[in-house]
Amino acid sequence: NFYATVPKAVAVMKNSGLPVTRLEPGCFFQNFLSFYGLLPVLQGGQSEFSAPFPSNIPIQFVDVRDIAKAASVIIAKPPESYVGSHIRLVGDSRTINDCVVAAGTVVGRKINYKQVSESEFSDMLKALGFPDWMCADAPPIFHFHSGFCYGFDSSELSALLQVLGDKPSSLEGFFKDHAELFNASPPTS
Repeated sequence: NFYATVPKAVAVMKNSGLPVTRLEPGCFFQNFLSFYGLLPVLQGGQSEFSAPFPSNIPIQFVDVRDIAKAASVIIAKPPESYVGSHIRLVGDSRTINDCVVAAGTVVGRKINYKQVSESEFSDMLKALGFPDWMCADAPPIFHFHSGFCYGFDSSELSALLQVLGDKPSSLEGFFKDHAELFNASPPTS
């Protein structure tokens, strides 16, 4: 299982002495546009979003656009600037409830959050028309995120700021950037 091997692979690489720079992003904001299933809820006018994340534990998020910016900054610097570094790329740390409230604000209605089991979430994705492979991958991905994107300290929020030299994207900024998509009609299949 890929998700079970990531922490072991990271430890091996960090302890290898190889001249590498490792960028380790948190959960992608863009998952709200696809995998998490929030987009159909927002487009369909629904008032409840369900997922297997605990509602009160902050999750470390990052916008993939900030990952690209950070990588380009690092590549442009002399190699010795970052070789041997392991950089956590975290732009915002929020609970899933915070995320749902922010999305609801953008679409102009209250969205409630309901925590469900991983298997219930997989079944919901299937009902929304997600492909079978994605529905099957949902439980291991959420299990991976529950150990990997929770519980990092706030100093990791400053690592991306230091690399970028500017504030990374915020949760509210991400949702505002995609407001037009959230208010669009869902695709028909």
